[in-house]
Amino acid sequence: MRILVVDDEPAIRYSLVELLEADGHAVSAVEHAPAGLAALEADAADLILADLRLPAMNGLQLLDEVRARFADCAFVLMTAHGDERTAVQALKAGAWDYVPKPFDNEEIRGVVRRVHETLALRAENARLREEL
Repeated sequence: MRILVVDDEPAIRYSLVELLEADGHAVSAVEHAPAGLAALEADAADLILADLRLPAMNGLQLLDEVRARFADCAFVLMTAHGDERTAVQALKAGAWDYVPKPFDNEEIRGVVRRVHETLALRAENARLREEL
């Protein structure tokens, strides 16, 4: 699966890239939302893991842009500064999930695994519909 990490903290970007590449995913990482949108234009991703607090554009604004321009891309919001209201707002706006920081590696793996399974089922469903 192709994953894009958008986080302004270098340590978070590095740890997510290492973790997810070790699981066999193709992972790229950028430090802010405009770079994330440019990366999506250049090479589509299946999943975006994005921080809430980003320079230039916050994670919820990025979510809105992704939903408008890359509707098939799953989006997971991560934050150390959120609350239940932020989580509900993200989910209502179309986020796949909401992960509080600090996160556990197994939590991230679980979210990625669920996204991967759902995308695989959607692709299989589309293929079967075509056959019919």
